[in-house]
Amino acid sequence: MELSFRDCHTEICHMDLFVGNIPHDVEKTELVEFFEQFGSVLDFKIISRGKHPNFGFVVFNNSEPVQKILSSRPIELFDNVRLNVQEKKTRSPREVEGRESEGRRMVRYPDAHQLFVGNIPHDVEKPELMEFFEQFGSVLDFKIICREKHPNFGFVVFNDSEPVQKILSSRPIELFEDVRLNVQKKMTCSPREVECGDARPRPGAPRGGGVRGPSSQGGGTNKPSLGSGHYPTCFRCFPLPTHLIEMNRIVIRLLQSLMMS
Repeated sequence: MELSFRDCHTEICHMDLFVGNIPHDVEKTELVEFFEQFGSVLDFKIISRGKHPNFGFVVFNNSEPVQKILSSRPIELFDNVRLNVQEKKTRSPREVEGRESEGRRMVRYPDAHQLFVGNIPHDVEKPELMEFFEQFGSVLDFKIICREKHPNFGFVVFNDSEPVQKILSSRPIELFEDVRLNVQKKMTCSPREVECGDARPRPGAPRGGGVRGPSSQGGGTNKPSLGSGHYPTCFRCFPLPTHLIEMNRIVIRLLQSLMMS
């Protein structure tokens, strides 16, 4: 029976497993020998960590060992070491192509496909975070905002909203045994809220416009109005104390009476 490209890709997806909480003193050969009890291991990729347990991906020659391991969880490497074993989700060729072209154009992802991720240790890099979140779904990108005195934070982007809901319902999310990520739904302001946010008056600033221009109604010579409550620009930009504002009103009334006479 011939398999279509889609069937082959699905089969390949089910041949990998994410393996977390790997002790630093455990080598690749030991891990390969350990997982050989479930099936024929083709490779084991380890991502080394400095202060935290390592993690990696084991690759089998078919999907049967993967299903056997997932149904046998929890998996204990030693008596006091329990491995975090999850099914790895891989990207389709279309998604890979989209990621390669991402650098050539600006991409705006839907908020429903993103998650806020806080409490990221400084020594954790973008590739490691992407590999970690691959266990939940296909990751398109991970944007990290670095900070000096506090843990970093960022946003993980998936190809759809299903991994987002899966993670939110699986909280708390532990990157390592002693590191719990702060994972939240991404909330953004609408363009109207951002625009209106800059237009709000400053507390304590006098209301109303500056010096009024010539009136278009009635005849005769139009003179600028200096009515009460309309201060020059300098008074609106820099609010004055109450007694100075009252003095300013008196001066304006005097000027107005002189102009009308």
